[in-house]
Amino acid sequence: MYFSRFNYVSDHEKDGQRLLMNFLSRSCDIVDEESAMCFSEKKDMLSSEEKEYAAERGYLFQSKDQESKILQELHEMERHKKAVSAVHLDTFHGDFREISERVKNKGPLVLYSEDLLDTAISEFAHHPDDMRIVTIGENLSCFEHLFTKRSSQVTLIVPLSGSAFPFEEDTESLLDTLIEHGTTVEICARLKKDDIKKVKPLMNYFIYKGWPFLENFICNLEPINNNGCIFGYWYSSSTEIPRKIFQEYKTYPQTEFCSMEKWVGINPVYSLIWTGKPSMPSFHFCEATRGLTVFTGEGDVPCFNLVGRSYDPVEFHKKRAHCHECVFCLSCGGGCTLRNQCPPVKELIEAALECYFDEFLERLNFYEQYGGIQ
Repeated sequence: MYFSRFNYVSDHEKDGQRLLMNFLSRSCDIVDEESAMCFSEKKDMLSSEEKEYAAERGYLFQSKDQESKILQELHEMERHKKAVSAVHLDTFHGDFREISERVKNKGPLVLYSEDLLDTAISEFAHHPDDMRIVTIGENLSCFEHLFTKRSSQVTLIVPLSGSAFPFEEDTESLLDTLIEHGTTVEICARLKKDDIKKVKPLMNYFIYKGWPFLENFICNLEPINNNGCIFGYWYSSSTEIPRKIFQEYKTYPQTEFCSMEKWVGINPVYSLIWTGKPSMPSFHFCEATRGLTVFTGEGDVPCFNLVGRSYDPVEFHKKRAHCHECVFCLSCGGGCTLRNQCPPVKELIEAALECYFDEFLERLNFYEQYGGIQ
């Protein structure tokens, strides 16, 4: 009998109940203190019935090789996913004809700009694959020629500390048009600690517009110091800001639509609450370790945070040695390769459970009564 190395037993408990989840099988259960000790200390003290159930859920295997085979299958599946290409528009000084041809057959495309653009972007209108636009409100009109692509997604970066809160009139009108046409619109609301109080009025504005009730509108929160990348896999160096946001959720439940679902450590619990399972396992923190190419006017790099910087390609793609033994590695995907620290996954999971544990117990009771648990 082999205890999966991806089992996690929560520190958080209520009335002797703890959460057991597995980051590989995406199983989760509530266990008592005795069972929690068996799994956390890997002690063979389970009954035959408990062992059978644990094996069905992916907490136990006949051998380590059995788990390794599943990991290999996951790795093979991820290896066949299309790598993303991205164009850092701010580095090309308004001439995009040549670069639009270079990326035409490079798979899914991201167009990114946070500087003010002074020209319309039309050269990428015939890109054959999915397209995502990541920009600021002032630039939105520059991309109008691309809005006819039904597969496109628009991510609008909105600093909550900015003066134009939430949107200028022209930006709001364009967002209305995009949403009505079925384009997926994501609001990336950047905030620091003092901005958390602005989440409630932002949500009230969304409700006034009717956007939260639509499938193609989402809002995600991001720390303003951008501890991550434009793809949204952010993590903070502490739990202070997430805890304050959770408190805002408790005080004003409608603000939960402004989500932290992409924050490493919070994403497993968020997914657990809303889908019944922890987040999907992955060997990758973000697109940069999945084969991303960022095209810039000064040369191509594998990460947006490397634009204008020198780097060692071998070191950039090297996995941390301790990831091979870490329980959280399929949750954080190995973390950001540009940092010398792991994301505080455990601390953020526990912070999320402080907010959601009671709700999870209620949902678990419902599942048991009306159709089983995930």
